[in-house]
Amino acid sequence: MPYKNKKKEMKNRKKYYSKNKIKILQNKKEYYSKNKTKIKEYREKYSFNRNKKCDICKKRIHYKSKFCHSCANRISHQEEKNPMWKGDDVGIGALHEWIKRRKPKPKLCEDCKKRKPYDLANISGKYKRDVNDYKWVCRSCHMKEDKRINNLKQFKGEKYGKCN
Repeated sequence: MPYKNKKKEMKNRKKYYSKNKIKILQNKKEYYSKNKTKIKEYREKYSFNRNKKCDICKKRIHYKSKFCHSCANRISHQEEKNPMWKGDDVGIGALHEWIKRRKPKPKLCEDCKKRKPYDLANISGKYKRDVNDYKWVCRSCHMKEDKRINNLKQFKGEKYGKCN
């Protein structure tokens, strides 16, 4: 029985709307014209600005924030704030990646100044989280510095490359 009543109600609403469509629209216009300032204040308060963009990636956002969800997550989980942050107990590979992101790569090797640098070489030999303890060098300078050039059979007794 309640289902039949709902059906009747819906039919009555549709009929009412179709008959009184003009009146309803006029009432809406009147409401909006009377309450323009209230509506504007509400929209500003709850930030319904469709042209608002994320400060980092410039994606369009529809809520009151400076960043989109993905950028906000990235910012909130950076370095020490990340629950998986290990500090100085990190491995050599991860430390090199951390340094690569922070130390700008020059156009030429910092030792010979002739070739493009491909490697990050540790200066002190102690792997610490310090950008100034690393330098960008070409492969031959890195191998000479680490004395790995002597381990290669094909280059034993020869000088490797034209550096220095």
